[in-house]
Amino acid sequence: MPHSSVNLVQSGYMSSSELDHLFAKLLVNPSWRVYKTKNSVRKVDAWVMKDEMPARLRFMVRIMKLLCDLGQSKLPFGETLVPIQLFMCLYEDGNDSCPLHRHDCHQVTVSLGSPRMMVISGRPYLQEHGDAVFIDKETHSIPKERRSDTDSRAPRVSLNFFYTTSTQAGSASVTTRKRSSSSSAQDSPMKRRRI
Repeated sequence: MPHSSVNLVQSGYMSSSELDHLFAKLLVNPSWRVYKTKNSVRKVDAWVMKDEMPARLRFMVRIMKLLCDLGQSKLPFGETLVPIQLFMCLYEDGNDSCPLHRHDCHQVTVSLGSPRMMVISGRPYLQEHGDAVFIDKETHSIPKERRSDTDSRAPRVSLNFFYTTSTQAGSASVTTRKRSSSSSAQDSPMKRRRI
């Protein structure tokens, strides 16, 4: 994957069995809710990180620490990471998708499960199980992948960790969603948060 990324297993951050266990637990998460937009559908769950980690997500403590460490490693020397939100998406098959959008904060997205194409700044990148990609205010989407045969795409979960820096947090209102003026705040389950 040419975009700034790492594979958590190949880089030695987690074992394959740890990722498989995490994926299996996420698939049975009772808090998934259907999220539809005009042209896409997927299931979502979220944790706004100013709040204590919900009991249903406590099995994710290790991956959350890793995401914080990975995000911090991409920041300039002297900057401190300020976590904003964990936003999780469940794509049950190739018909589920995420429309083109961008955020006005930093992001690490980890893909678990079936490989799916992620389009970043107009370029497609195949995300495999365990790939973590760094996105810095770039447009991105997960397009539908309809297949002509009966081999439909298996489930995929994305863990989208949003964060900012201590400098940015002190100087501006940071949100996880960059919107046009015609968009409605109620269109998105993502939270706007002044840091």
